Formats: sequence, structure tokens, C-alpha cells
Amino acid sequence: MNGDDILNTGGATDPFLSLTHALSVARALGTTGHTIELLTGTYSESGVIGSNEAESFPIVLLPGTNVEAGNLQVPVFDGNGAATVFS
Repeated sequence: MNGDDILNTGGATDPFLSLTHALSVARALGTTGHTIELLTGTYSESGVIGSNEAESFPIVLLPGTNVEAGNLQVPVFDGNGAATVFS
């Protein structure tokens, strides 16, 4: 699962927008062993659909799921709501 577009499927050419959304999709699949790749951008909870500002903090990590930056990508968690990023 790529981590950059909440309205899309999460495929390499149709990536998710938010880590929060990608984790909810991984939970719904009911299995472990997923890798979520984040793209370059500032992840915050501004609520702007179509950008990577649709997070819901704190982000609850899913056991057995890897979260990593995509190849040559620089994701940053900052801005609204990011005082507590992960739990």
C-alpha cells in the first residue's frame, strides 16, 4: 500500500493520501504483513482532501504493519494535531 491518497485504492499509481486512512484499510483487510509507503509531503490534520493533510492524530500503529518512506521520499509529520504523532 502506498500512503498518499484517501480517495484512491492505494496502488502504486493510485496512492492513498493519509497514513490514518492506509492503516484503516490495512485493519479492514484483517491480516498482517502490510507495508505502507509514505510519499513526500507534510502530513497534518488540516482536513484538506486531495492533499496529505487528512490525518487523525494520534495515529494508532497496527502491529505487523510496516510504515516507511517510499523510495527517495521525505514524509514529515507536522502542523495541526501533530503534537502527539503516534501511539
